[in-house]
Amino acid sequence: MERTLRCHEIHRFANEPVACCGSLYWDVLSLFNQIKKGIALAAQRYEVKSLAIDTWGVDFGLLDESGRLIENPVCYRDERTRGILDVLSETIPMPELFAQTGNTPDEINTLMQLAALKNQRPEVLERAHRLLFMPDLIGYFLTEKQACEFTIASTSQCLNPERTGIHTKLLERLGLRSDLFAPLCYPGEVLGTLKPEIAVECGCGEIDVLLCGAHDTASAIYALPTEEDHPLFLSCGTWAITGQILDQPVITEASARLGVSNEGSPGGKTRLVRNLTGLWIIQQCKAELERQGTVLTYDEIEATMDKAQGYGGLIDTQAPTFREFGQTIERIHSYLRATGQPLPQSHGELFWCVYQSLAAQMKLAFDELEALTGQPSDTLYMVGGGCQSATLRQKIADATGKRVIAGPVEATALGNIAVQLIAEGLAADHAQITALIQHSEKIMTAVPQTSMTSQIIRLKQLKTQALDYETA
Repeated sequence: MERTLRCHEIHRFANEPVACCGSLYWDVLSLFNQIKKGIALAAQRYEVKSLAIDTWGVDFGLLDESGRLIENPVCYRDERTRGILDVLSETIPMPELFAQTGNTPDEINTLMQLAALKNQRPEVLERAHRLLFMPDLIGYFLTEKQACEFTIASTSQCLNPERTGIHTKLLERLGLRSDLFAPLCYPGEVLGTLKPEIAVECGCGEIDVLLCGAHDTASAIYALPTEEDHPLFLSCGTWAITGQILDQPVITEASARLGVSNEGSPGGKTRLVRNLTGLWIIQQCKAELERQGTVLTYDEIEATMDKAQGYGGLIDTQAPTFREFGQTIERIHSYLRATGQPLPQSHGELFWCVYQSLAAQMKLAFDELEALTGQPSDTLYMVGGGCQSATLRQKIADATGKRVIAGPVEATALGNIAVQLIAEGLAADHAQITALIQHSEKIMTAVPQTSMTSQIIRLKQLKTQALDYETA
């Protein structure tokens, strides 16, 4: 009898940044409280053997010498890093920084956040005894054990290019402390056990807290339904992370120009990735409409686009304005006005504009990635929340000319679970995990049906235009 993997959603909760006193924070204590609720609900239904934590990358909390959190973690979309690349360039040229770390310099990266903190609030760093990335921080709350998990650290731009440890010389050159970081730990290792008082609060027994691929994308890609050596993938959530699994990092002038980063994976392979703006634009439009009194589910958004497919407006989803928080609909309108395009006349046309634009951007991104690695593929593996959209799946297939294998939807959770199963001896290896996922999860396929050549040509033209945006 074929073994299968059954997953049940126990608890789901929102996570939104909180603007307060001129900064944009994560409400990590609320997150921790919700995680404890999830553990308690799971314990009511099952005997819980283990758990592991994954989150988004780059963000962190700082602990003082007594192990207390100094302040809520700051969101990577906070404005404190605005212009920090120019400041750092006075000390280290950006091409050299890429060569030293294998990560494309970006204002959101941990290194840049630390540099901004040093410049603006040095007293906070002076108080800090330990830096914990978000999943490691939550693991610390659960166990009182401190770790620096490899895949999450690989997003920070603080590792050496060999990815064997923190790049001490680089940090010293920038006036930053390497002793803030705990020693690197790896997926499958045991962080600790759930603190007794939390076990009592949650009504559960002793639970192992393991390390998984603590960067959510690392976990998601570990759950791809394939054993191909070098699959192309798109992890489509708030970010659209395009990439390919490779045996070794690619640190060259060409990769620096393209803006890719070399990040870690469970099992030690390299995820060559490029972070693009993804469903963030859709999420922000949806939230703004809700504040205006129009509540749409994602299924309803799909339905609104059925009558909007004659609308031809396109935006460059990579334009910096679309990474910003707030006023997204007006940002789209401003872009369309500035490029001489008609404004959307319905919610369907608004969302159609964004979905078409995202798909066209994926074509450009994968063409560039395949040219860099020299390993083209006619198949693209798509995971994350975006693969639930039949429209987006199809438009990406149309734009790229590739067969799109979409799913599992909850790839991040499954990749997290996969590492736990192997660590606990319940699965032999990654090949067995892949077979379990193939037999257990809904996998969807989209093949090219129509050409998007004209939209792709127009997007290339839009990218050459210098524009001013007004979001008042």
